[in-house]
Amino acid sequence: MAATFFLMPSEQLDQISAATAASLWFSNIYFAFLEVDYFGASASSNLFLHTWSLGVEEQFYLVWPFLMLLFFWLARYLQRSWQRVLGYGLGACFVFSFVFSYGLLSSYPGWSFYLMPFRGWQFALGALCVFVDVVNRRNGAVFGRWFVFAPSARDSVIAGWCGLLLILGSAMILDGGVPYPGMRALAPSIGAALVLLSGTAGCRHGVARLLSQSPLLWLGRRSYSLYLWHWPVLLLGGSLLAPGQLLSSMVLLAVSLCLAVVTFHFIESPVRYSRFLSSRPRWSIWGGLFMMLSAVGSSVLWLGASTSWLAAPEQERHRDARFDLPRIYAMGCDDWFHSSSLNACQFGNKDAQHTVVLLGDSIGAQWFPALSKIYAGADWRLLVMTKSACPFVDEIVFYPRIGREYVECEIWRGQVAKTITELKPDLVFIGSAGSYGFTETQWTMGTRRLLEELSGVAKRIYLIQPTPIIPFDGPHCLGRQAWRARFLPISNECVVTVEGGVALKSWLTAAVNAFDNVSVLDMNPVVCPDQRCAAEQRSSVVFRDDRHLTAQYVLSISDDFLSRVSAISVP
Repeated sequence: MAATFFLMPSEQLDQISAATAASLWFSNIYFAFLEVDYFGASASSNLFLHTWSLGVEEQFYLVWPFLMLLFFWLARYLQRSWQRVLGYGLGACFVFSFVFSYGLLSSYPGWSFYLMPFRGWQFALGALCVFVDVVNRRNGAVFGRWFVFAPSARDSVIAGWCGLLLILGSAMILDGGVPYPGMRALAPSIGAALVLLSGTAGCRHGVARLLSQSPLLWLGRRSYSLYLWHWPVLLLGGSLLAPGQLLSSMVLLAVSLCLAVVTFHFIESPVRYSRFLSSRPRWSIWGGLFMMLSAVGSSVLWLGASTSWLAAPEQERHRDARFDLPRIYAMGCDDWFHSSSLNACQFGNKDAQHTVVLLGDSIGAQWFPALSKIYAGADWRLLVMTKSACPFVDEIVFYPRIGREYVECEIWRGQVAKTITELKPDLVFIGSAGSYGFTETQWTMGTRRLLEELSGVAKRIYLIQPTPIIPFDGPHCLGRQAWRARFLPISNECVVTVEGGVALKSWLTAAVNAFDNVSVLDMNPVVCPDQRCAAEQRSSVVFRDDRHLTAQYVLSISDDFLSRVSAISVP
């Protein structure tokens, strides 16, 4: 309900499929097989993203009874102790699931992250903790008869604190720049197992003493409700407050906690401890099924309403801006990470006397509409060679979106350099984003190494300064303003002052100073006059997201582009 007020209709449409999947407990499968679209709305903006873990959990509950029956059947068939078969079986589940998860991480990172069979090793690890506790109680050993090492009570205390350190350390160190789950997921998982096992050992001075303090117990009991609330509150509240600021985040977390307390006391606890439902399991089953179908039906109604709202002219304009890409993408010129092949697209007269080449990633590709207009004469042919998320910098790139090093990018750059050497073009325009996290040395030397290959064969090279990254999505901001005006008096201006980029420009300038025929082309004074970036300018939507320019806007400033190219003095 809140989303219908806070989000524009096109944003609402992005949520509905996930809402339906979450209602049926397979949102993890939905996100795993969601078609990856480089310019599509990020999954991280989906209100139901956090429900993936609930889907994995429920799917595991369906498999677990059959797995236990299999192990007990094997124990009876092999005439072996059920403890031995169960321990070895859970250990095998852990190993095989982890190996497959790790193997898929480079090629199918979404599967490795979202799908239950490839997160099953973590469930198996938890089951092993339960198994160890049961065996301990039956045999009097601290960590079980079937384990080689049985530590003392003192060792279990140390293990518990080490486990807590692993959890806290992982929370501080792991981020979106590392592949996950993979090997790095072992640290927090093993940390949690050590904490659990330390607690079952019954040591008075272990980590359990800290975690059993009243405030932590109070928060732990409400953690499930808090988990359900925190993500949608952060996303919806972040669309109203300043996103990313500590004070805003603290306020939104406080709101999440308040909502969690209310739902814990009035929904979760009454349902969980209901004597009526516990004594009538059929009521629980049919009631749960009714709630699921009601949620699906609500999603269908939401779809119809959002579709009709989106038909409003002001909403269509902002929706269309999101998909206002250069036509080179529809032509297959940019193959992203799917291959390392060089798919050069040619425009204009193929027998023209002069050649201009556009190179770079999606930030470079955004300038195609201007170049296609400027060099549209019979004397010119335009070649486009771009690869999204691949900077034209001779450095290894780790790409978080695919969870590995972007090897296709490195191979592709080598093919580009070889092709340029054969073409010997008149003009080369190179554009890359400025958000790759390279150091000054990497930017300067990595750019210089590529220019050394190209400057000797191209007459003139223009290195285009990256456009600024704004802290909001351009079409979404404008669409939300138009939509919320009907319900809310709150107005967030879709304009921001951007002061960055000075250092990067100086690094690029230092890289090109060694070459007489290379210059830096800075269009940012046109895109963001006086360093103020507006989502709308010259009756055009400027940004199609938070960093890429719309094709219509780039076409509208093609004269400014040409005048700045002409004004650059190249000795």
